[in-house]
This record gives sequence, C-alpha cells and structure tokens, in this order.
Amino acid sequence: MSDPALSSNDSFLAAFLEARLAPAAFAHREHVRAAWLLLQHMPPDRAAGRMCDALVIMTRRCGAPEKFHRTVTEAFVRLIAGRGGAASWEAFIATNGDLLLDGRRVLARYYSDALLNSTVARERFVPPDLEPLP
Repeated sequence: MSDPALSSNDSFLAAFLEARLAPAAFAHREHVRAAWLLLQHMPPDRAAGRMCDALVIMTRRCGAPEKFHRTVTEAFVRLIAGRGGAASWEAFIATNGDLLLDGRRVLARYYSDALLNSTVARERFVPPDLEPLP
C-alpha cells in the first residue's frame, strides 16, 4: 500500500467505509483486510452488511457495479469470522494465508460453480450447496 496514511488499520477501515480508496489500491488482500477489521468491531452479520454496503458504493463509484457479488462477499466475511480471532492483522494472515490466494478457490469447497455463478447468488446471499460455512 503506497499511502502511508492508510497503513494503520483505523485509517484503512475509515477510507474503505467512506469509499476513498482507489480501485488500484483495493485488491483481494484489501478486501480480506477490510472484512477482518470490520469483524474486530461488530458481529459477523453486521460486518457482512457493512462490507456489502461499502463495496456497492465503491463499485458504483468506479463505474463497475457488476463487479459486486453479494454471496462471495458475505461468504468470505463468514469464513474470516469462522477462522477465529487473532491479535493482529499480521497474525491473522500468518495463519490464514489461503484466504489471500484465490477467493474463488477457497469458496469452491462450499459452493458449486453453477450456484456461485448464478444471478441469484450475485444479487443476494445464498447458502452453500456443497458444505456449510463455518
């Protein structure tokens, strides 16, 4: 992350929630970090809602609302919550590096391609069809 002001968790989360992050500075790793940070402040259902709300605003602002996928977002928040607490972001990623590699691959354990690629899953959260989320 090139902006030193965003190196702190609080400033990063505020910038995310206020849709002030540049799209180029918000890749998969930053999605996971934002979800983890939200979960430090609120229960999983509320964190998933805040994550979705912020991503809808961000994707619209970027002119790419079709990039938002509700089931992928909520499922990832639930997966992160299910991995348990960690003392810091660095400690969390040290023990959960698989979540940073390929989000779709992680979700393939829980969701079939047909379900995850469906319009319904894109527009609203659908439970997994292969294995329950933690």
